[in-house]
Order: sequence, then C-alpha cells, then structure tokens
Amino acid sequence: MEELRIPTQAVEVVVYTDRGEQLSGWFYVPVGVEPAGPKGPVLNLLNDERSFVPFRVAVSEEGTSRSIVLHKDHIVRVHMSAPDATGDTVEDPVILDDGALGPVTVDLSEGSRLCGALLVETPPAASRVVDKLNQRQRFVPLMSDVGIDLIHRRHILRAE
Repeated sequence: MEELRIPTQAVEVVVYTDRGEQLSGWFYVPVGVEPAGPKGPVLNLLNDERSFVPFRVAVSEEGTSRSIVLHKDHIVRVHMSAPDATGDTVEDPVILDDGALGPVTVDLSEGSRLCGALLVETPPAASRVVDKLNQRQRFVPLMSDVGIDLIHRRHILRAE
C-alpha cells in the first residue's frame, strides 16, 4: 500500500479561527505541486471542494504535535511568513503577477486589520476590489511585507 501513498511536504503556517484561536503547525501538501507562491498548494488545499482539512498542530515548545481536523468555514485566515534571512520557505511570497491589487486594507471578523496586495486574477473589466472579492474561491491571498495571508472571504467585514 505504501506505493499508493502520495509524497507530501509540510508547510508551516499559523491558522486563525473564528473562536479567536491561533494555531501554529503544518499543512501537508503534495510534493512538487506547481505553482509555488501565493497561488500554491496551500491555497489549492483551502479552496478545494472538501469542507474539512487535516492539520498538524504544534502542542509544545519541545516539538510535540498532534493531528486535528479543521472545518474550513471556521478558519478566518492562514498566515505564511515571509522568507527568513536564509531564504528558507516552501511558499515564496515575493511573487507578484498582473492579478495583484494593492494596497488594500481588510478588516476581519476576529478583529484583525491587514494591509497588502490582493492577489486574485480577474479579467481587466472586473479589476475592482469588489470584483476580486466576489470570485468563487473560498480563500483569497493577501501579500504583505511580512508574508501571505490566505483569508476566508466569509470573514472579511470591510475592504478599502
């Protein structure tokens, strides 16, 4: 059965829930999935048709962890940090494309306010913030100098 197993890689993130929880841990995504960056495998995982997603949450500073399952509708945002000084990161938040719109400031249901470039591809005739937020995907990427936040559209209260 091992030959049927899909190789995965861990992507370190912080998940913010609608209950005010902040969970540090890892999503496991297929190895070699393209493209990298804000439109990469974590965004694909969050935007697929499944309602629940497995998550490996860090339990203590000693490195212990446990697996849990999260309902995507209760995830407000997923934060992926910018590369550190060594450049080590799975997701590359430096990639910008023609679909970027910024700066945009969003207020979220759990009380946070984020500012950055909204990375949602839309046709040129639909390039306003409202057009980008009304797309079908569940999560939208917002890139800033501290990393990428994958924000659940349902939890965006206001954007300007």
